[in-house]
Amino acid sequence: MVGAGLKCRPDRNEIDLGYRFMKKYWGKGYATEAASACLQHGFTELHVQKIVGRALPANLASITVLEKSGMQYNREEIIGGFIHKTYYSINPTVQS
Repeated sequence: MVGAGLKCRPDRNEIDLGYRFMKKYWGKGYATEAASACLQHGFTELHVQKIVGRALPANLASITVLEKSGMQYNREEIIGGFIHKTYYSINPTVQS
């Protein structure tokens, strides 16, 4: 399975970035490229104000993807019974 996208999570009032790649595609930059494209699409085409991404603390490769795609670390939180590192990105066109 190979893919990336944005998922509406109304139960959490958020838009979530996700990606899944078969092991043979790891380490080639595809996940970072796909994550960055999803963020850009979410902000420019869908006008989303904030996008979150999460990874298990031991999944250093996924954390690297979130950071390389420009997301900022927010906090650790328990999701589905597991501790996750939560990252976010704010639409750059949103005035603060």
